[in-house]
Amino acid sequence: MSVNNFDIKPSIKLNNNINMPILGLGTWSMNNKKLIQAVNWALEAGYRHFDSARYYKNEKALGKVIRNSSYSREELFVTTKVWPQDFGYNETLKAFDASFDDLNIEYVNQYLIHWPSDDSRTHESWKALSDIYKEGKVKTIGVSNFSITDLERLKEISDIIPATNQIKFHPFCFDPEILEYCKRENIAIVSYSPLSEGRKLKNPKLIEIATQYDKTPAQIMLRWGIQHNTITIPKSSNKDRIIENASIFDFEISNTHMDELNSLS
Repeated sequence: MSVNNFDIKPSIKLNNNINMPILGLGTWSMNNKKLIQAVNWALEAGYRHFDSARYYKNEKALGKVIRNSSYSREELFVTTKVWPQDFGYNETLKAFDASFDDLNIEYVNQYLIHWPSDDSRTHESWKALSDIYKEGKVKTIGVSNFSITDLERLKEISDIIPATNQIKFHPFCFDPEILEYCKRENIAIVSYSPLSEGRKLKNPKLIEIATQYDKTPAQIMLRWGIQHNTITIPKSSNKDRIIENASIFDFEISNTHMDELNSLS
């Protein structure tokens, strides 16, 4: 897994050699109107990665923006997820077909198990994802909110390792154990809620560090995640914030400040 930094379109190479943009736009809780506006602003700002889910009920709107954009399908990366109520082998296949129909795009870049649930149902769903992947309907598959224990159990029943594990990850929610585990297993971490849902942006230490780089606290939090080799998907439907969140590739946080940020958890 390698990171190309200081690039207009930085990416991480996943464990199946697919490139995934390191910055994406989260779309949780966005209604269709907000999503269409936000994704268009994000495209203008340089985003090429968009994260949705069946549970969000906005896949149709996302697919519409993707189809109507001036970018080729190959330039854009789309993730969606299966919700626990659709767990089970056949149920997951049906859920994927529904997501695929709603998105109405040539292919899905990444399909995830949204949350771990009862082992047998989660594992049946993973088998379904594996078959969808082997059939070429998705470019890569992964999981979300999985602990080390969950990931180890998955290894016992499948020869396909998740390409990603999407988890809550920011300086105030920093778990070195899962970071090291995923690095060792070549599983990329995708950080959702990387800005702590705004709750920690006024932290004095964070503000102090941000001032030294002439950056905002949000930009420091996002850059911190990138320097931990994670993919980050901040959610925003505000044009200025979308642009601000993309302006994180022209500086680097020092090792000393990274250690200070690590200690905030």
